[in-house]
Amino acid sequence: MLRQFAALCALFLITTLNLLAQSGPVEKFCGTTPEKVAWLKQYQLEPHTTGAQRGAVQYIPLSIHIVGNDEGVGYFDLHKLDAAICQLNEDYVQVGFQFYIKGDIDYINNSSWFSHQDFEPGYELLGQNKVPKSINCFTVADPAGNCGYSVYGQGIVLKMSCIQENSHTWAHEMGHAFSLPHTFSGWEGTTYQSLEQAPEYINGNEVERKDGTNCNSAGDGFCDTPSDYLSYRWTCNNDNFSTVSQKDPLANVFQSDGKYFMSYAMDQCESTFSAEQIEAIQSNLVQEKANLLNQKSPEVDIDQNVVTGLLPLTNSVDMPVNTTFSWDPVPYATSYIFQLSRFPNFAVSEVYQVTSAATVDVENLKSGKKYFWRVRARNAWSFCNPFTETHTLTVATLSATNDLIEQNWSVSPTLINSSNTIRVELPEASALKCRVYTLFGELIQTTDDSSNNSTTHDIQVQQWKPGVYFLEITASNVRKVFKVVVVS
Repeated sequence: MLRQFAALCALFLITTLNLLAQSGPVEKFCGTTPEKVAWLKQYQLEPHTTGAQRGAVQYIPLSIHIVGNDEGVGYFDLHKLDAAICQLNEDYVQVGFQFYIKGDIDYINNSSWFSHQDFEPGYELLGQNKVPKSINCFTVADPAGNCGYSVYGQGIVLKMSCIQENSHTWAHEMGHAFSLPHTFSGWEGTTYQSLEQAPEYINGNEVERKDGTNCNSAGDGFCDTPSDYLSYRWTCNNDNFSTVSQKDPLANVFQSDGKYFMSYAMDQCESTFSAEQIEAIQSNLVQEKANLLNQKSPEVDIDQNVVTGLLPLTNSVDMPVNTTFSWDPVPYATSYIFQLSRFPNFAVSEVYQVTSAATVDVENLKSGKKYFWRVRARNAWSFCNPFTETHTLTVATLSATNDLIEQNWSVSPTLINSSNTIRVELPEASALKCRVYTLFGELIQTTDDSSNNSTTHDIQVQQWKPGVYFLEITASNVRKVFKVVVVS
């Protein structure tokens, strides 16, 4: 088994390196090997068989692995994960599949897996953490420069920023996990030039004609997915067709259909699998992945339940610096996500806590400051239920001392490039801690200068990309957030 996996890794790596050598400066959406799965090759040679029982929903277990760096920084937020699975389930309603989380979420601290520039660490990640009888899905910061990739029979690796709400990246990679190739199969690594007449063969693969006369042997092998030669992310027109016109080997002109998840169309274009693709997915489940079937009866969905009884009441004032937040338990909920922030859009969280109890104790709130908070109930089957409405509270003013210290802080520069050092100057000597967040609330860096009791502290910028960042700085028992803009 290990030798087979090593061979697969070697083949995948060689193929991928060849593709990267051929590709231009286009965005890499999917790093899945272009080689067709052996099962699919055989399946497409024989009459199609019915896969999963028609009309019956098949519940598919996912083993979720959330990867951070060596310090445990950078985890994919749980509510964002749930939103991504909600979208995945919506995309697979037509297939008759619904996905649920099997067991506990696995949190992994490994910087080389968290952001890997080639596939070798990814293979190691899959090989060392695979859970049997489930589809293993790993969230990372950078999966070898792609939005994601799937290794057949091993698992799926996903870039966190590519599986936000309304993204179909997970549906695409899950399609690969159930044997589907790209709709442009054969063109991987080759950039098609508009209206250039296609050859009969590309990269050793027969090119599909517009009229479909060779649809069984060319392209993706499905006759109800039209010809497509576009192996890069592309936009669609109002009718969901590509703005790039293509010319097949017989000089017939056509445009790619952007509604298929297995294409490289932008997310807003995609909405479906074809009937033949669905038949193949269902058959692959029964014939290749029967160990995923009938593992667990569905638990009760809590999507329609609303968290009620939130305390303190919204707009509460003169609250103590140590405050207990509570709400009514929600039937069938196994955990709750509690979020507290100084920002109404929750761009930066003062507290982000997953708890099995319907209560959270928060200490050391800042005197005289306004806070925003919300709660969301969840379980392993419920991913689409929203947060509560945002509640607010204002902490009682106890002393002006800390506010005076805060007003005299200096952070500069606030407009920087990716190699600058940021200097923090305090009115009195103090140790300092700093947490850096993206505009979307993702923690990307921590700095602990606790051993330096000084009025001046330097924060090293660690290759931040252009954009807006929030620095949450704690010193002299005061916490303050500063905004910094990185320009290219």
